[in-house]
Amino acid sequence: MALVALLEAAGAGSVLPFIQLATDPSVIHSNSVLAWVYVGLGFSSDTQFIVFAAIIVLLVIVAAHLALGLSQWFQVRFVWDLVHNLSVRLMRGYSRKPYTFFLERNSAELNRNVVVEMTRLSNGVYQPALQIVSRMVIGVTLVAVLLVVQPLLTLLLASVIGLPYIVISMLAKSHLRRTGEETTSANKERVKSSSELFGAIKEAQLRGNADYFLGRFNKASIVYSRNNKSQLTIAQMPARAIFPLAFAGIIGLFIVLLLTGEPLRAIIPVIGFLAYAGSRLNPAFSGLYGALSTYRYHQNLVGVLGKELRDADQKGPTEFTEPMEQAALRFESEIRLDNVSFRYPGNREMVLKDISIAIPKNSSVALVGSTGGGKTTTLDVVLGLLTPTNGDVLVDGVKVQGSNMSSWQAKIGYVPQEIFLSDDTIRRNIVFGVPDQDINEEAVVRAAEMARIHEFISKDLPLGYNTLVGERGVRLSGGQRQRIGIARALYWDPELLVFDEATSDIDNVTEAMISQAISQLSGRKTLLFVAHRLSTVRNFDLLYMMDKGTVVASGTYGALLKDSLPFRMLVEGIADASNEAQGSSTS
Repeated sequence: MALVALLEAAGAGSVLPFIQLATDPSVIHSNSVLAWVYVGLGFSSDTQFIVFAAIIVLLVIVAAHLALGLSQWFQVRFVWDLVHNLSVRLMRGYSRKPYTFFLERNSAELNRNVVVEMTRLSNGVYQPALQIVSRMVIGVTLVAVLLVVQPLLTLLLASVIGLPYIVISMLAKSHLRRTGEETTSANKERVKSSSELFGAIKEAQLRGNADYFLGRFNKASIVYSRNNKSQLTIAQMPARAIFPLAFAGIIGLFIVLLLTGEPLRAIIPVIGFLAYAGSRLNPAFSGLYGALSTYRYHQNLVGVLGKELRDADQKGPTEFTEPMEQAALRFESEIRLDNVSFRYPGNREMVLKDISIAIPKNSSVALVGSTGGGKTTTLDVVLGLLTPTNGDVLVDGVKVQGSNMSSWQAKIGYVPQEIFLSDDTIRRNIVFGVPDQDINEEAVVRAAEMARIHEFISKDLPLGYNTLVGERGVRLSGGQRQRIGIARALYWDPELLVFDEATSDIDNVTEAMISQAISQLSGRKTLLFVAHRLSTVRNFDLLYMMDKGTVVASGTYGALLKDSLPFRMLVEGIADASNEAQGSSTS
């Protein structure tokens, strides 16, 4: 940066002496330095010396521009490497947050921070910050050298070019900061409204309310567009006006000097100096002003993303430790929840209350009960996604905690109620997160066969496992998506298979196929179900019935049907109907 400034200053500072030399060659012999160079290098004519001087000036100016281009290349490379590292750092920090973090945050906002706002941070903060420093160094060095060459003209030129930028910058300061904050909020709403519309496009089209989301997006987009136009106008337009005015001033000075009788030989060096010095000072001042305006407009991102990065870097008591620090956890006997209670952060009421259940190795266990009973929360505790407020999760008597969490979770295959499928091939959706070179094809087929989806893939789809499923699996039926989700869990050959109402959205034929697959796993895998369709778990070894965060009954399906009135009501559909009625009466 200092080299660039020195070369810029040398180029500008050499212009006036060269013009004087070119218009009055006698200077070569009257100036002791020039005379010494002339004699020392053996020049035989003034013309040769002037050509030599012209080449030197040209080389200095070219070197200054090359150095400036190289400096900008390094700046761009530095900034984008920094943004890359910060983006990865933020995404890594988010990914290691406890599950409760994602229950409280909007996924669209997290994605916006990692992808969109980091790009804005690069273009609007880091690059302008470097430009501010470089332009200041270049501008100050230029003015200093030009002051030595021609003090009065330099002060005049610097005032004409610099003062308007200073005045406009001061006037626009508060406006840029305010509109910058508005733009960040507007961009957040743009991402949120578009994500909501496209995430539920089927419902929006059926209801005919897509215009509601479009209206929200349009309102935010107007603010976003208006503020960006304002920022760009403030940052760029002054330069378009100031330089012509300065050039007009130079032409006016030329006319005045000419009319007052100054000899042309004396006027040309002055005008040449002002023209070249102005052409170098204006980019330095306008670049500094533009970078400062852009920085002020995006300055709020420093606080927003800085807080996100600090929070992402903080490790809470429930975060997972690195795999290399993990202690091995064996599962040979049973999983036990010992007086487990849980409440979500910020809530006073316990969602789970003194839950004590046992899940023997290679048994099939189901959690049943009406909606809101705490079944899914109990699953999340078993999965290690939620840490009990009180009580422990024990595997063969060993407490599941941070030091052995990854070892425990590696033994689990999980099938959620809503299967997320990426816009990719069936194969990659089954392995989900495994690089192509590490995919075990035999395991893929085995998992698909166990999930009763292999025949459909291999016979009904022309591209087989290379078939693209579309975003969120839109090209597949609900049952097909569900079975791919089951195959995904089975791919890893887990010891514990956890199903969170995974059969609630499938047809009876598919349910029968999955039930058959599950029955084949019975006795070989430990199965833990949250079941809404009780027919799926009719033959399970043990059922725990939950209501309002507690276990109210347990036993086999037949025993509960015989001895538990709440279970009989659940089987007959009375319990859920009652809960829905209570919910509607209180809403």
